[in-house]
Amino acid sequence: MYNLFVTADDEQWKRTVCEYEGSRAIEEYTESTIWEKFKRFDKGAIDELKSFPCLFVYEGKLNKDARLGRIKSIKKNGITLRIEYELFDFNQRISFAKIKKLKLELNISDDWELERTQWSVKDVDLISVLITAEIIDENIDRDFLVKLRGEVAVRAEILKIYGEKDIVKFHEKILGRVVDDPEGAITGACSLLESVCKQVLDKRSVSYDRKDDLSMLYRKTAKELKLAPTDHSEEAVKQIFGGCVSVVQGIGTLRNSLGDAHGRGLNAIKPDVLHARLAINLATAISSYLLELSNK
Repeated sequence: MYNLFVTADDEQWKRTVCEYEGSRAIEEYTESTIWEKFKRFDKGAIDELKSFPCLFVYEGKLNKDARLGRIKSIKKNGITLRIEYELFDFNQRISFAKIKKLKLELNISDDWELERTQWSVKDVDLISVLITAEIIDENIDRDFLVKLRGEVAVRAEILKIYGEKDIVKFHEKILGRVVDDPEGAITGACSLLESVCKQVLDKRSVSYDRKDDLSMLYRKTAKELKLAPTDHSEEAVKQIFGGCVSVVQGIGTLRNSLGDAHGRGLNAIKPDVLHARLAINLATAISSYLLELSNK
């Protein structure tokens, strides 16, 4: 998805803050299912909106170039949404004419949508559209893409490139569980790492037992990819890989104590959403690294 911001203020995208009110804030030109998901602007919704890249457009009558960037913060005051954003410098011009030409690909419904100050969310991969249109060259503009996508999205992209389809679908599923089902998200984070380790071991014809737990699977994978601390002499590198071992063990323990993999009693502790988000982010970071390294 991406955020589309349109303004009639010819100086707006020289600033770092904008405001949208009422139906002009993710409602008027946003599909109803997406609006239902984000309309409360709770912490989970805001965090997800911040993870999407943004296209900042001036209304057509101003005939000024669009900008690319990301949301830094969203604050709600009554019906007013105050958005702090960051714009990224970029070699290529993104003229209004180019935006209009890509209207269909960007899921912009009609010309009037680009002539009205509004903020909408589109179920479109903005980066792919810009690459296909040769506005972005993914080989040349790699650092720019990392900033635009965000580190979390980059790791998810690595899973898509190197992971089997089941891994990609599973990753998308656990991301959707964080707020409403943190127990399931924690269990999913552990299962994601297990699946990635098994994929790496299968591709390298390394045997493992179906009863192997996450720690055992990771140790075998780390040995195969030479990620064990003993495989390295530089102290900082040894510390990082040793920390990865601890993180993997911690995710397995978290799954056993706070996840939903086992039966839970009446007095079981419900995990915080932040615990679930931390587990997923750590599991995704390590999983994407294992897949990228194993495919070098």
